[in-house]
Amino acid sequence: MTDPLAGGQEMTTQQVSFGKIGDWIKGTYTSKKLIKNPNKEGMVHLYELKGTLGQFHNVDGKKNPVEPAIEIRPGAFYVVWGGKQAIDDLFSRSKFGDILAIQFKEEIESKTKGNAPFKILRCLTFGRDPE
Repeated sequence: MTDPLAGGQEMTTQQVSFGKIGDWIKGTYTSKKLIKNPNKEGMVHLYELKGTLGQFHNVDGKKNPVEPAIEIRPGAFYVVWGGKQAIDDLFSRSKFGDILAIQFKEEIESKTKGNAPFKILRCLTFGRDPE
């Protein structure tokens, strides 16, 4: 008997963590979901991109980047967490099918003692994906 699933391509979605300055992703905006925020009260958006180019670093339990960088695989799907104004603004001004990019540009110290540094993100739009 032949395997009815033979020849299929597995579809997985990976979470993008901008763990190191310079990390970036470029891809086509494909979907958005509103979920319960696991870190605090309220809801947060998850945005999905069909990857084109880029690389990012996962982080360990102490928020340090883990080497090596993860390369964006063209055609694979990636999730970007909302909740940061720059990211939410980019996606709210974009439509499904737009090509977008996000880059971790720099960090600045938090004004609140003991809080993690604030990530400055560069958000770009490239118009519609012809596909």
